[in-house]
Amino acid sequence: MRTLVVCLVVMPTLLLAHHALTRNAYRSARIKALQKKGDSYAVHLSTGVLDIRDVVALHFERSLVRPKTGFFVVFAGGCWLYAKTVAYDSKSEKLTVDSRFGKISVGADYVRCVLRVKDGREWRLAHKWGSKRVRRDVLLLEGAKSVRGTLLAITPKTVTFDSKTFGGKVDVTLGDVVGVVFITTLKEEKQPEEGVLVRAYLTDGSVITGALVGAEGGKLSLKTIALGTIIVSLDEIESLYVLHPDIVFLSDLEPAEVKETPLFDRFLYPWQRDRSLEHKRVMMVHGRIFWKGVCCHSRCELTYDLGGRYEAFCALAALDDEARGEGNVDMAVFVDGEKRWEKKEVTGQDRETFLRVDLKGAKKMRLLVDFGKKLHILDRAVWADAFLIKKTEESGR
Repeated sequence: MRTLVVCLVVMPTLLLAHHALTRNAYRSARIKALQKKGDSYAVHLSTGVLDIRDVVALHFERSLVRPKTGFFVVFAGGCWLYAKTVAYDSKSEKLTVDSRFGKISVGADYVRCVLRVKDGREWRLAHKWGSKRVRRDVLLLEGAKSVRGTLLAITPKTVTFDSKTFGGKVDVTLGDVVGVVFITTLKEEKQPEEGVLVRAYLTDGSVITGALVGAEGGKLSLKTIALGTIIVSLDEIESLYVLHPDIVFLSDLEPAEVKETPLFDRFLYPWQRDRSLEHKRVMMVHGRIFWKGVCCHSRCELTYDLGGRYEAFCALAALDDEARGEGNVDMAVFVDGEKRWEKKEVTGQDRETFLRVDLKGAKKMRLLVDFGKKLHILDRAVWADAFLIKKTEESGR
């Protein structure tokens, strides 16, 4: 007797397509190419062509695999690189990193911090120290200790550091070092004026911010402040954000008022920007990664002063994957006290919902994440890729 065996292959349909976020919409389509077109760039999708001036973010839906060893280096101008090795000596005042782009030597003025890779903590520390301006070099040690002084060298086995705390110059075993924060000497981080400013999040967790000055054969030329011109393949990009001068990401603003109300005695998960509530990792919705956005637990109200400076607010409303498919919240946007958008009973099973709210003449905007039908359990809400569009001044004013 013959037996017929039928194999069913179940595909994760939510991740089959790429996604493009524009000023007015959020669409699912294969991103095929990015090419120069006149004085701009054209984004070719399986469903049509977009001008990059209308694009806010492109999500390629690729897996993120960060290195488990090595170093994470933060440079001036928004470049973050994972590196196999690093080397520094105070005589040349240059840091040499061996990254996916080969060996690159960078002047110390353009280095923010060097962090040793360990269990993903380097990402959290990069957010903490990468933008801080410090007057002395800072040596970060295991055990949450920090020492100020002068960095003399980084070798494969030790960090040489001069500090009064140590009584002078010492060699610290690399295994005892969390990282080094470089003294801030660069007064201004001015991005190149040519091209379109973009930020590419790569599949190994590295980030390249620079002016898009060329696109050919599936490769982008990005002119950066610290690293010169870097060639990035579209195949190694997880997400590409276009940094328009008239667009402000909500997570880059400070709310005028934060009101977090616990269901019972205490609030366990304060709101977060550009990371998840519980594990402080990148935000994810059904496996889809979002690098920008605001995460809130019920009940949370975030109020922003607008001052009539913006035309619209856009975001993707959903629950983060930390909800594990559960959770139940009501989400709403209020403009000058009036409810302009609402979605009730948002759960971890729902896909992200695109919203666009008119803000013309508005003074205040309030985002609400309220308790749903399951009290506060696993209410990990996210306003993913949330951004504001600045008011366009009329000619002659």
